[in-house]
Amino acid sequence: MSTTKSGATLGQSAVRTTCAVILADPLSTTAMKIRSDSLITPALINLSACGKLRTS
Repeated sequence: MSTTKSGATLGQSAVRTTCAVILADPLSTTAMKIRSDSLITPALINLSACGKLRTS
């Protein structure tokens, strides 16, 4: 069960990191790689939350 819990935590962390990278430099190599990374693609669905981070 701890694996699932840490997995969820890692997922949340990945979303925050993805937001930060893409907002900081959307055209950077890292941002491009993140966007094309099939493992993180589901997290990109949450990028609408990044818009809230940017405005607040």
